[in-house]
Amino acid sequence: MASLRDISKRISSVKGTSKITAAMKMVAAANLRRGQRSLSQARPYFKQVDNMVSNLMQSTGEEYEHPFIGKRDEIKKVGIMVIAGDKGLCGAFNMNVIKATEAFIKDLPNTHPNADYAVMALGNKASAYFSKKHPEKTIKYYRDIYKDIKFATLQAVLNEGIVAYQNGEFDELVLFYTDFVSVMRQKVKHTTILPLTYEVKEAQEVEATNSNYIYEPDKKGILDSVIPLYIDTLFWLNYLSANTAISAARMMAMDNATVNALELIDHLQLQYNKARQESITNEMLEIVSGAEAL
Repeated sequence: MASLRDISKRISSVKGTSKITAAMKMVAAANLRRGQRSLSQARPYFKQVDNMVSNLMQSTGEEYEHPFIGKRDEIKKVGIMVIAGDKGLCGAFNMNVIKATEAFIKDLPNTHPNADYAVMALGNKASAYFSKKHPEKTIKYYRDIYKDIKFATLQAVLNEGIVAYQNGEFDELVLFYTDFVSVMRQKVKHTTILPLTYEVKEAQEVEATNSNYIYEPDKKGILDSVIPLYIDTLFWLNYLSANTAISAARMMAMDNATVNALELIDHLQLQYNKARQESITNEMLEIVSGAEAL
């Protein structure tokens, strides 16, 4: 059995750890509130842009052509963008999105026969993993992406993937990220950034949506300007969702760690009391035995 001094030292150590995890939980909660606020502001904006692009594309019909629209005849190479965290201490957050990406890569011969792939890793954890597991396939690393959360910063990152798509280096650009559903639930998703797809709506709905607008110079000219903005906004929204999700995951992980630490302290305190009681009992037995010997 451990000595009283050893148990006391361990209790002090665990108490220190519980204070650290409690503080990290508070920091994560503050980041979560900021992330939720940014996400709630971005979602309505993206929804309006999405509706506008979808309605314009459907109303212009098949006559409209854009380099970002329409699947290519042959998929030779798929660009995979992965958003993970910069740090750990967030449960299975990082490994979930990495496992989903690995499953996609493993299934690539079935979904895209004879197609190669290249990874663009966003975040320290994704960069470290793919640079080790797929060094020959990882072409870009973006570290510390959560330090400077700005639209222009993420736009520059996405632009490298878009340029590769335009140059024919990629025939498809896919994004893996973690979607923020609620504080208790985060879901790994993947979406196709390029080529663009849009939801087909009923003809009456399209007519009703477009009836109150006058387009200047014309619908095609507006689409040429709005489509790049739509892609940037889609990527920005998914990044904000991943940023909010990691704060929620870290807050829950630190809360669980704090609860476990407090339970361990109670268990160690019980051990300490038992050891102290045993020590006192032994001392009393020694005193009584000494008195009887005298």
